[in-house]
Amino acid sequence: MGYAIVVDASVARAAGESGKPEPEACRLALLAIKNNNHRLAMSQQIRDEWMRARSGRLVPYASLFALQWLTDMQRAGRVQMVKLARSSQLRRRCLNALTQNPHTQNLMSAVAKDFHLIETALKTDKRVLSLDQKIVGHLAHLKNTTGAICAVMWVHPVIHQASNWLDHGAPDTPAYHVC
Repeated sequence: MGYAIVVDASVARAAGESGKPEPEACRLALLAIKNNNHRLAMSQQIRDEWMRARSGRLVPYASLFALQWLTDMQRAGRVQMVKLARSSQLRRRCLNALTQNPHTQNLMSAVAKDFHLIETALKTDKRVLSLDQKIVGHLAHLKNTTGAICAVMWVHPVIHQASNWLDHGAPDTPAYHVC
């Protein structure tokens, strides 16, 4: 069996939009996870993001394409649910480090919002698929404080040609590590 891949809600949402390059790359990446025997790593926080209603509408944030894909993955027994602590020691250490540094204080809320992706990745195979590239720069500030996060690969569907990477087994690629 392949790797457990964390899929950010940004990818689940974009996969249902039309056009190129991001929507197509997101769809191809989801299909590559499915077709190459990888698994989906999902915490309750990630699931909640996928299912929360879009701005004032009663439809989930994730696209219909992504929801059908999720259903297929669940039927195949390829969704690995991960239980996260409400406030892990790693989360507290990272956010505290950002708060203590005057140059990174303003990054704390952005990192806090998506830190569950890092935590889920660390509890599985250390691979995240996301359209958000800003957080990679934010997390790099934590290299000396909490080097454990550096093991996580943060893969952008377009920039890193994620479907190709997944087709080739999602190998450990140093250039994709967050720091």
